[in-house]
Amino acid sequence: MPARPIALPPQWENIPQALRDLPAWVVWRYALRGTRWTKPPCRAKGGGFARTDDPATWADFATARAAMAHGADGIGIVITQDLVGIDLDHVAEADTGQFEQWASEIVDRFRGCHVERSPGGDGLRIFCRGTVRHSGKAGPDNRLEVYGSNSPRYLTVTGHRIADGDVIDAQAALDWLHDTYFAARNAGPTAADRAQDRAPDGSQPSDEEVLRRVRGAANGPKFMRLWAGDSGTDPSAADASLLAILAFWTRDRAQLDRLFRRSGLMRAKWDEKRGANTYGERTIDAVLAMGGATYEASDTAAAGAQAASPQGPQPLPPELPPVLAFPLDALPDAFRPWVSDVAERMQCPAEFVAVPMLVAAASLVARHVAIRPQAQTDWTERANLWAMLVGRPGLMKSPALNAALAPMRKLEATAAEAHKALMKDQEIVSKVTKLKGDRDMKSARAALSKDPYANLTEFFDKDDAAPPVPARVRYMVNDATYESLGQVLEENPDGVLSVRDELRSLLLHLSSEEQATARGFYLQAWSGGHYVFDRVIRGSIAIEDIRLSMVGSIQPGPLGDLIQRARRGVADDGMLERFLVAWPDSPGAWREVDRWPDTSAKQSAWGAIERLSVMAADPLGVERELDLHGRIKGPAFLRFAPDARDAFREWRAEWEAKIQEADGEGLEGALSKFRHHVPAMALIIHVVDAVSRGVGGPVSLKATLSALELADYFESHTRRLHSAARRARIRAARSLLAKARAGSLPDPFSARDVYRPQWSGLTHKEAISDALDMLGAHGWLVEASIASIGRPTTVYALTEGARHG
Repeated sequence: MPARPIALPPQWENIPQALRDLPAWVVWRYALRGTRWTKPPCRAKGGGFARTDDPATWADFATARAAMAHGADGIGIVITQDLVGIDLDHVAEADTGQFEQWASEIVDRFRGCHVERSPGGDGLRIFCRGTVRHSGKAGPDNRLEVYGSNSPRYLTVTGHRIADGDVIDAQAALDWLHDTYFAARNAGPTAADRAQDRAPDGSQPSDEEVLRRVRGAANGPKFMRLWAGDSGTDPSAADASLLAILAFWTRDRAQLDRLFRRSGLMRAKWDEKRGANTYGERTIDAVLAMGGATYEASDTAAAGAQAASPQGPQPLPPELPPVLAFPLDALPDAFRPWVSDVAERMQCPAEFVAVPMLVAAASLVARHVAIRPQAQTDWTERANLWAMLVGRPGLMKSPALNAALAPMRKLEATAAEAHKALMKDQEIVSKVTKLKGDRDMKSARAALSKDPYANLTEFFDKDDAAPPVPARVRYMVNDATYESLGQVLEENPDGVLSVRDELRSLLLHLSSEEQATARGFYLQAWSGGHYVFDRVIRGSIAIEDIRLSMVGSIQPGPLGDLIQRARRGVADDGMLERFLVAWPDSPGAWREVDRWPDTSAKQSAWGAIERLSVMAADPLGVERELDLHGRIKGPAFLRFAPDARDAFREWRAEWEAKIQEADGEGLEGALSKFRHHVPAMALIIHVVDAVSRGVGGPVSLKATLSALELADYFESHTRRLHSAARRARIRAARSLLAKARAGSLPDPFSARDVYRPQWSGLTHKEAISDALDMLGAHGWLVEASIASIGRPTTVYALTEGARHG
């Protein structure tokens, strides 16, 4: 069963008043029909399905909005009165987020109208007023739909607008849309079109037209096998069978000869003399005289080959599933205004600022307190988090990361200055200690010169040795090797934040067999607990409770490669699954924001980070566990408040079911890590609020509900991450289809023909096989088997719709 889609939540404030005023609202819920998730309209009040031709099943806007709280996945509006709805399906490019050229042209024509994203995020809706001359589908792959009140339909509404606009009259644009996409389609073939279907003299269909018709016929698969050279056990019968199929579409001897010579059955025998005529001439004459096919493939697999879909090729699915928008209201109060301010000024996704701030706070909270999610057990989770920001170049990942971590850099710089001052004092003390040592050595030598048996203890048994070199307090490290990171953690056992502006290099480095020790170190650093770090020069050192938070960025392409490597068994030990994933869609149209930063918002966020850095655990009301000797054992911890624990328990029961239902090992592993993520995020939010307000106590319900809201957000992005395999398959299918349509492959072709050139994205046989299967399932390719010595060969060709659609 395909995974249930995740719809964009409505942005109520962006839905135009002109739509709100119409009493034509419905709600919708995802329903699985066969292998497709559909969105049937439902009544907003009273239950049951709504009908687009029955106003009694519609509701007003307020009722529809209220119904969202009772399990609806979204809302929609019936096209009524003079309202016009336009649907542009799957028009956002997966890599760039940009709209396809034809869709952008339509949006430009309807400038000033309300334009918004579809629930899946990759389509568009346009709402305007006017008269529709033709309702229905048109455009590339029928992905344009236009509906007026003369064709009762409903369209989903999200409020995720891409530009300012309203429901205005757009008759001129509607007329252009009809003339461009509907009038030409309904006018029938032009003289030029008909001419292309004929030979140069206009007497019969051209060679290409004959082949087009044959491939689209019911016996197209059989023809393909013969055309590819499958002669079975009777080559002569195969020759006659191929010609018989062609003769149904053309009885011109010269054309039949030309076409046969292009087939895989062509061989020297064709031109051998048999009396006055050649073998080829005699075969053509016999076929035209008798008619009908005389050949049946002996290969049983060939007999089951699928014909092209009579409906024509179906659009390939979008490469990426939709994701939720970042829930700003789930952030601690001290962070929210600053995150919004930075994201607006930088015109970047809010999560590129919010997520690094959460991880920074996690690294500081983890220094002092952990959480025990259950009331009576010792199950303990540290607060440390790992997160990756995923986005194509140009989405401001690095600038946003730097802005979010500026308070941590300030802490790091202050600690460095303090350590520098301590080192100056240390240098003075070391010099004084050395002078004293020189003096005592001189005195000891003098005593020995006078008395070889003198007692020298008084010169060396003194408590004036140089103090140890003070360790530098660290808050953040950048692109450190695992050896240097281990040394930092030795000197800072409470943990640090590792910032990797580019995660790809780290993850690739750790995936090699030579780095197994380093990889084990990182895996343990996420989990926490005791770790022994072996070094050649200074020997083994032990870190009692290793704690490491990490944040960094990566581009979709390299991330997809890493996922594929893991699925092929290369470093598939759950490293990627430990990361919280923020993989937002493109933020849409850019606009310049030239204003000063919000000073009060900045002070609030920076102040919260500073308070976390100096906080003590006891004012939070922590508990501590003691060992048998009465000594403190493990980190100080908090538990959930009773109502918060109930909410967490209810969430976990549902989550464990999701883990069991997860499709794919990687997704299952990633979802299982939320057993750590959710308690950790609840603790972080609670502690940030607590130190800001000067209060303590168990982790609150408010913080827990915020963590659960973040869990929903990160779940959708995690599913997007682990759809990278699907993304690679779909991209490979698109690439293969483009090569076939451009004539870069023989006709027909085999999987080996695709593999041999080593085109980008088509370098692995498994990927090619998946792409071929997908193109066949969506009606772009037709498949056949050719009998040969040993195993039959499978060949493929474009369907008629793929060639001319």
